[in-house]
Amino acid sequence: MIPQSILDKYAHIPRARNSDPVTSHEAAARAESFVAGHEAKILGALHEAGFIGMTAKEIADKTGLIDVQVNRRLSAMGERKVIRRNGARRGGCMVWCKT
Repeated sequence: MIPQSILDKYAHIPRARNSDPVTSHEAAARAESFVAGHEAKILGALHEAGFIGMTAKEIADKTGLIDVQVNRRLSAMGERKVIRRNGARRGGCMVWCKT
């Protein structure tokens, strides 16, 4: 399980710009309720995989998330350096690991 302190560290990152319409801000507020849970599932799967890592498809299969949900989180988590690509490819897909 991912410590709450790690999840809290990134909770402040805005998901809508000031210039976005109110509907975007409403959607961003709803997103806050599930993003941390998705990231926790992804990190848990990558933790279990260890140095071998996992592809987005493998993570989706392991966590029950859909590919789109996983790929969105992988990009954001990679930018924050919570996870990284390990340089390998499996089935033509990038392999991700915890940092």
